[in-house]
Formats: sequence, structure tokens, C-alpha cells
Amino acid sequence: MNRYTLLHKITGFKDSINCIQFSPTHRYFAVGSDEGYTRIYKTDSGDCLVELLGVNTVTALFWHPSQDDQLLKFFIGYGDGSVAVYFVDPVRIERELRTVSSESVQIDFDAEGPVEDFAFNPTSLYLSVIIGTQVFMCLSLNNEASHDPALITTNPRAMADPPSLHDYKTDTPRSNPPQPRNVHFAIKSNNLIVSYLEHGVVCWDGKGKNIVRQIAIETHERHIVVHNLLSGFDQYDLRTGERLATHLVNTPPECNIGLPVLFIHKDADLLFGDIRGEVTIADLGQHITQRLAHPKESIIQAVAYGEWRNNSYIVTGTAETEASTFVYIWSTNPSDYPAQQEETRSKT
Repeated sequence: MNRYTLLHKITGFKDSINCIQFSPTHRYFAVGSDEGYTRIYKTDSGDCLVELLGVNTVTALFWHPSQDDQLLKFFIGYGDGSVAVYFVDPVRIERELRTVSSESVQIDFDAEGPVEDFAFNPTSLYLSVIIGTQVFMCLSLNNEASHDPALITTNPRAMADPPSLHDYKTDTPRSNPPQPRNVHFAIKSNNLIVSYLEHGVVCWDGKGKNIVRQIAIETHERHIVVHNLLSGFDQYDLRTGERLATHLVNTPPECNIGLPVLFIHKDADLLFGDIRGEVTIADLGQHITQRLAHPKESIIQAVAYGEWRNNSYIVTGTAETEASTFVYIWSTNPSDYPAQQEETRSKT
């Protein structure tokens, strides 16, 4: 059984951590915050390599998949709906201690509202982006360092809205516009799965044009787990839509905050965010295997999981704590790093 120990606590933040994403090889991870900064760190040491100041609050991050960590295409989504693309060579930055220009390529989605999520299908090369009330689809093009947006993606296309709640024959139909929150590609079945705040979870075809089925992902594409904003996290059978279990979380009813959940350890366990400072690891049978303690009453709405050099890592970030905002790196084998640092300043 994997047991995690705190490896590093990263300080220097002034506002909420909204998103954390590992690079394709998990050698690095990026952190986006309400300050508008995106910072890239080394996973094992917690050292900050790059600091990028954006135009607004950072709400979503996405690393374009590649075979190594050379010249990574890095997407940053902001609270005003803008999307910037950077070309980052972290290996060279680490070797030469060079800085990255603040220039970036802007992708125009012509949408309003925060960027909620990115998803990528490496087989079809479709990139899906949630901005405000819309889900966009575009083709991701070459990975060369070009400042021409036309060489990064095709023109984004907005998907159709899901059926209205009237079509679901609910007892309390509403006319609210759809509010997409998360998007995933099911690679094997070539489907796009979008979760909406009130419209449930909808399974579209791989191009986002037609609904395949209504269902109220792990890598085997059997289960999906979503936060229900009330009692905890609901686990569904992705093929039938049947709810299999609810992983209960003690959440005050007035705290209506969407929390993250991830499949980890080759889909054997789940990692849950929390509003009271206890990130939980549990197996699919709802048995809690470990709690990662944070400062009391901390909101943890950003978590990430990665594996690097035979170690498993979990990175968590706190929110709504102003100058007491921290990023934590947890590792299964911290003894491999004798020169541990309890705190690491976030700086380039």
C-alpha cells in the first residue's frame, strides 16, 4: 500500500491555488493561482523554474502530450475566457537557468466566462476546451514553436447545448443555460464526456457533434466519479449510467464548492479534494487508506497525481487562505531525498 509523506511545502503565494497539472513525464508540474501567475516546478525538489504572469486569474492548465519534456506546448486558461499558449523547454531552463519571455500566443475562442477545463485526444488530435457556458472543439496541430495561432489549432467550434432539463422529464424543470464544468475523452470508445452543473453528465461522440447516450474516467473507461456538491462523490458505471456508490464527505450545506477527484495508483484508488484540510485517499470499496493533513479548515480545490523515477507524487494547493496559501508535495519515498526542504520559496 502506498503511504505518502510530506516532501516539500512551497510558500510565497498570496491568493488561492486553482489548478495543478503535471507535465507529460511528471518530471515537472505547474501551478495556477488567483494572482494570475503560473509557476512551473521540479517535482522532486520543489524548485521553481519558470514564473509566467498572465492577464487574469488562472483557472485551467494543460500540457500538450509529448514523448519527452523538450519544448512543451503549454496552455493556460484565464478567468476572462482568454487562452494563452507558451512553448516551454524546462530541461534547457533547468540547465541554463534562463528565463522565459512573457510573450505568448493567444487563441481566440470568442467566448465569455472563465476557462474551466481542457481535454485532449491523442488519437484524433481533438482538443476540447470549456469556456463559460460553451464547450469548444478544435484540432491540435504541430508542436513547433510558432507564434502563428493558425499553426497551433484549427478554428474552434462551439458544441451544441445538451438537451434541456425538460427533455429529462424532471420534476423541477429549469431554463438555466448549461454550465459545463469538466470534460474528458474516452479514448477507447472515442467519446467525449462532459459534466454539467444541472444537466448531468452527457456522453457525446468523439467530435462533439452527437449525443451517444445520457448518463447521469478511469483509464479502462469503466467508471466515472463526480462531486455532487452535496453529500460527496458519486461513482457511476460509464457504460450503463448506474450509480454504483457515493463516497461520503462531511460538507456543510452552505459550502457549495466543487471539489476535485482523481483516479490514482493505476485506477485502484481515488484522491479527493476537501474543504476542511483533509485530502483523502480511498479505494473503490470506500475504504480510506490515508488522509493527507493540511492546516485546519483549508479548502483544497486543486490536486494532481504523478509518477516520476519510481516514486508516486501528490501535489495539493490551498485556497481562500490569502498569504497563508501553500502548495504541498507528497511522496511515497521521501527518504530518497536526504536534503529535504520543509519550505521552498516560489521564485525563478
